[in-house]
Amino acid sequence: MNLPQMVRIEKVAPTSSRSSGIAAVLLSGMAGFQIALAAGAPWGAAAWGGASPGVLPRGLRVSSAGSGLVYVLLAVAARSTFIPPCCGAGSARCQAVGWSLAPS
Repeated sequence: MNLPQMVRIEKVAPTSSRSSGIAAVLLSGMAGFQIALAAGAPWGAAAWGGASPGVLPRGLRVSSAGSGLVYVLLAVAARSTFIPPCCGAGSARCQAVGWSLAPS
C-alpha cells in the first residue's frame, strides 16, 4: 500500500543498545542509591553534599525519594524506542524542549 508522502513515517536510526544499556544500568544504580537513602540507609555523608552524615533528615529523604523516581523514569526512557509523533528529525519543538531541559 502506497501512502501519500505527508503520512509516511520517517525511519529513525536505532540507538546503540550497548550505550543505552549502560546508561540504564548506571541510572538504575543511582535510583537504587536514592531510594535506599529515602528508606533510611545511613549514607548521608555520600549524598546531598555530605551535610547530614548518617540517616538523612525527613526533608532530604523526601527529596531522595523524588530523585529516585526521576532516575527510574530516566532509566526506562534510556531503553525506550518511543519517539513522540511531534518529534521528527530536526523538529524545532523537540530542540526547544531539549534546550530548556539542559542545565545552564
